[in-house]
Amino acid sequence: MFQYNRNLLHLEPQSTWPTPIGPWIYWSASLWLISLSSDGSTWYTIADKNIGATTVWHEGDVVNANNTGYFFQWGNNYGFPHSWATTTSSTPVLIYGKSWRNPYSSSTFITTTGNTWIDAQIGQGTVNDLWGNWTSTDLARQWPCPSGFRVWENDDVMRMYNAYYYIDTSNPRLSSGEFFRLLLMPKGWLLRRDDGTLQGEDRYGYYWTSAYSWGEDKAVAIYPNENYSATHTYVSAPIAWGYSIRPMKNTPVTPDSTWTLIWNGYV
Repeated sequence: MFQYNRNLLHLEPQSTWPTPIGPWIYWSASLWLISLSSDGSTWYTIADKNIGATTVWHEGDVVNANNTGYFFQWGNNYGFPHSWATTTSSTPVLIYGKSWRNPYSSSTFITTTGNTWIDAQIGQGTVNDLWGNWTSTDLARQWPCPSGFRVWENDDVMRMYNAYYYIDTSNPRLSSGEFFRLLLMPKGWLLRRDDGTLQGEDRYGYYWTSAYSWGEDKAVAIYPNENYSATHTYVSAPIAWGYSIRPMKNTPVTPDSTWTLIWNGYV
């Protein structure tokens, strides 16, 4: 069984790097958190690992199960292993009565050449609230994250990217690709919707948000783009794909002198 405890995060060794100062991007190895700010007053905090990962990924590391973690079909709270979805079915699922209050979790990966793993009889509003997008509260967006975290909204991504941008507006490497690397987010590959197998190419690294696209059986995901003009790169993706999740902390944490500086711009 590859089911995980969503209230368990994993400890990393305490960093011995220099003490950070300033309103920038920091990492706490002991708290398992990354915080960023462009002004020192408004902070955004995320976990330092994807759900299911046991090791923090750093640029240059080989991508593997330990630093990538689990994959999720959007709305299903079961974390599928990095290898592939070991149990599959081509039968869509009726999710009547399921929502963030009564979460759906199944170790069966639903395979399809279409967009969704859910039976079409179920209304859009029902699907929309599997990860709390309809209710639109931090608590509703929690599953499958640890307590105090949520599956981020696309607005969360926009705000964090803007903070990254304003740290150094003349950044010669400005891109969502660098943004991902600074947040220690690997291009962790994905599980294919048609057969549940791992698609492992370096250019793939999709992350789900909680936002559902009405009438399309798609949800909003983000991915790294190395193009300078690309910002927080969004894609409307079929919810049948298996993508990663990086938890967003509901209450931001302001770094102190024990945190490690990741980036303060190219100054």
